[in-house]
Amino acid sequence: MSYRVLVVEDEFDIRDSFARFLRAQGYEVDEAASFDDARSRIASKTYHVALIDIMLAGPDRKNRDGLKLVDQIKAQDEGTASIVISQQEDAQVAADTLQQQGVYRYLSKISIEQEGLDVLVQTVQSASAQVKLAPFGWISGRSGGRIPRDCLTYIAGEGERLIILYNKWAHHFGPK
Repeated sequence: MSYRVLVVEDEFDIRDSFARFLRAQGYEVDEAASFDDARSRIASKTYHVALIDIMLAGPDRKNRDGLKLVDQIKAQDEGTASIVISQQEDAQVAADTLQQQGVYRYLSKISIEQEGLDVLVQTVQSASAQVKLAPFGWISGRSGGRIPRDCLTYIAGEGERLIILYNKWAHHFGPK
C-alpha cells in the first residue's frame, strides 16, 4: 500500500528535501508552501500523514498557522496523523503541542539535521502504520467507533463545506 503524505513547509529547500526523501522511500507525497495551499490540499485529498511546520509565514516568529492547520485536519476527522516540525527545540513547546493539539509527534528540524532524514522517515513510517483512515462517508461516534454521516448533510453540506465534500467525493469516485 502506498501511504499519502502531505509536507507543509514554507521554506522551499526544506520542503523539497523532505518530499524527495519520502518519495524515494515509496510514499506518495504532495507539497504545500502555505497555510492556504495546505487547506486546499486537505480539502481535495485524504492523507495518512501530514508533516507540518508550525510557522508558515516566513520570519514572523509569532505565527502558528501550522497549528491552525493541525486543528483543521483534526476537525475533518478522517484519521490523518499530524507530525509537527519546528526550528525551535523548546521542550515546553513540544509538550504543549503534543498535549493540546493531539499531534502524533513533534520533531525539531535541528534534530533532523543532526540525526539525518532517517529520523523523519521512521516517524512517518510509524505514524502511517497506526493510521486508520475513515471510510468515505463515516465519522467518529461518541463511543469511539465509526458511524455513517447524516446523508443529507453529508451530501449537501453548506458553503465552503459543500465544496470540500464535493472535492473529496470526486477524488474517491471521479475519473482517475
